[in-house]
Amino acid sequence: MLFLIIAAFPYNEVILDLQVKGLKNVDTALVITASGLRIGDILTREKGKDAIKFLYSTDLFKDIKLQAEREGGGIKVIINLEEYPIVKEIVFAGNKHVKEKDLKELIDYDLPSIISDRKLFRLKVKIKELYREKGFRGTKVRIQREEIEGGMKITMVINEGKRLKLTRIEFRGNSNVGDRTLGKKVKHRGKHWWTFWRDGEIKDSLITEDIKGIQDYYHELGFLDAKVDSYRIESEDSKATLVYFITEGGVYYLGNLSFEGNKTLENPGKFIKLIEGDKFNLKKFQEGIQKIYEYYTDRGYLYAQVSPDMKYRNDTIDVVIKIQENNKVYVKYINIEGNERTYDKVIRRNLTIYPGELFNREEIINSQKNLFRLGYFEDLGLEMIPEESKDSITLVFKVKEKETGQFNAGIGYSGDVGFTGNISFNIPNFMGRGQAVSFNYERTLVSGETNTPIQNISFSFREPWLFDTPTSVGVSIFSNYRIWEYYTEYRKGFEFSGGRYIGEKRNILISGSYRYGLTNIKVDTTKNVPQTIIDAAGERHESGITLGLVRDTRDNYMAAKSGSYISFSPKLFGTVFGGDVSYLKAILEVRRFVEFLPEFSLMSRVLIGNIMPIGEDNVPITEKFMLGGSGIWGIRGYRDRSIGPAENGYVIGGNTAVLLNFEIRRSITKQAYALAFFDMGNAYRDFKHANLGELYSGAGIGFRLEIPMMGILGFDFGYGFDREKGGKWEPHFQLGYSL
Repeated sequence: MLFLIIAAFPYNEVILDLQVKGLKNVDTALVITASGLRIGDILTREKGKDAIKFLYSTDLFKDIKLQAEREGGGIKVIINLEEYPIVKEIVFAGNKHVKEKDLKELIDYDLPSIISDRKLFRLKVKIKELYREKGFRGTKVRIQREEIEGGMKITMVINEGKRLKLTRIEFRGNSNVGDRTLGKKVKHRGKHWWTFWRDGEIKDSLITEDIKGIQDYYHELGFLDAKVDSYRIESEDSKATLVYFITEGGVYYLGNLSFEGNKTLENPGKFIKLIEGDKFNLKKFQEGIQKIYEYYTDRGYLYAQVSPDMKYRNDTIDVVIKIQENNKVYVKYINIEGNERTYDKVIRRNLTIYPGELFNREEIINSQKNLFRLGYFEDLGLEMIPEESKDSITLVFKVKEKETGQFNAGIGYSGDVGFTGNISFNIPNFMGRGQAVSFNYERTLVSGETNTPIQNISFSFREPWLFDTPTSVGVSIFSNYRIWEYYTEYRKGFEFSGGRYIGEKRNILISGSYRYGLTNIKVDTTKNVPQTIIDAAGERHESGITLGLVRDTRDNYMAAKSGSYISFSPKLFGTVFGGDVSYLKAILEVRRFVEFLPEFSLMSRVLIGNIMPIGEDNVPITEKFMLGGSGIWGIRGYRDRSIGPAENGYVIGGNTAVLLNFEIRRSITKQAYALAFFDMGNAYRDFKHANLGELYSGAGIGFRLEIPMMGILGFDFGYGFDREKGGKWEPHFQLGYSL
């Protein structure tokens, strides 16, 4: 039809006038602009076709016709249009198992607006895909139109079909690999009454991952021709069996392995963890190729090419790895983009690669880790822009900032301290200069018989790069007041601190601090208070130093998935520093993070502490170890400070403590994750009495959420297995701290 209309045009005539007919809601100027036709142009056959094509692509018109009338020395072109109606509302019917809001999220345009049939068809396809992803098969969607005042109402009538629950996975054609082994390589899992936590849904995205997992495993075993030919879903009632059909092929072995073009790398074969006669493990082979490439890119050979040439001899593969090193590449410029608040120098000083140096892939990765650990950025990107000379490159570090300042004012509740009011702020990137400023004021508003009233005031300031060197200095003042169950504690004082990052990767911090404080302990003698607590009563001055050594290779400060955190912190009070008490205290902490599945990671932590008096002084009760609850020395499932040596039923704390924490974390977003945990620990009178067979344990679940202007919010629900009166669940709220 369109072809006949176009063919009947008086082509190669000058357009003297343009006219548009049939418009109700669309602007005439928009139509003329979109058509590409202009007065004074010569109308060709191609311009006529393009005009109709361009107008159809706007998704505004249901029908388009071009007409022409001779006029003077040329023609007048008339564009006849039939608009799509204005859709005021889109509703859904028949959706029993999918929420309305989930369906509405599929609508990617605002209403009311002109909606084409193509857009409605695309919505229909999205609905079917959503149902299929949720395990439904045979879903049908019908578009129902209804004219209403001012436009049209669209109803997407859904016949959901049958929701299948996966109960079994089968493999056919696998004569060399067992079903149980292949079952561990797929993401789908069958649902049964004893696996109540599984949803049993069959998802297209997981099928794609299943096929890749099966094929990759075969390729590791040397079956390089193995593939999943197809799959089928067999159903009976609502139960489904997912069947994968496999062609295995034969096993291949590595024959001769040689290298060409490796002028710089003397022994590239050390990266290939295969020898002649081994089954051709494709994963190990590809990892070796990648390590060779990384070797070159860590030494400036950005454009190095590593290409394996594989020749087959029956079941043997001879490989020649051809290396084209090309020239070395230097970093000419480093640019920063996206930092609207943070100064460039704050970012640059955390980079370990500089202009004028050879390109180094490893140093770029280290630089990105350093930036992530700052906690200022939500996301990081890198763009590499080659220069014309081919021997230099510009690096562009792209950052996406997040809200890092935290301000809180409100009322909270804790089972230990009752209702509290607080006002605080914590700015880790003050004025975009990387300085940290914090203030906190908290006091109990209402407390009960079992609560401990508190009043805490603190202020601190830290400059992480003094005089633009990796040297940090800080100062803090504090005043704390708290009524414990059997004594009142009042502390005030100040602290000066300093530190410096060392090493090329800047992930090692050496620090030191001096603290002076006044502590006053008042004991409630009306209770059956232990003699240890009575001996601790009175006022004392404390003066001493704390040293610190930290190595931090975590990839993220909030939800790390790889790397480690190691800290050793000894402190010496009294002796040559004066004060009324003398003691030596040391704490060692080791955390390890490993990603074992996509979005899943394991955190393991060991924390060991020991304190011993010097001379005839007793260890201050405020420095003793009391475990339980959440926080640094937390064993979840127990009340705060409820674990440790006790006298007369009161926990008096220990001089030695051991704590083990294990968490399996599931990332939800970049700012949130869920977790399951298992904690073990205890505090002992001294190192001689430490017994790892006497550990208190707790387990449970929780979550962490990073909230702009608030910090890290956490909740854990733990079960204490070894509580005095039997196992019991205990909730724990946290703000501002995460392992």
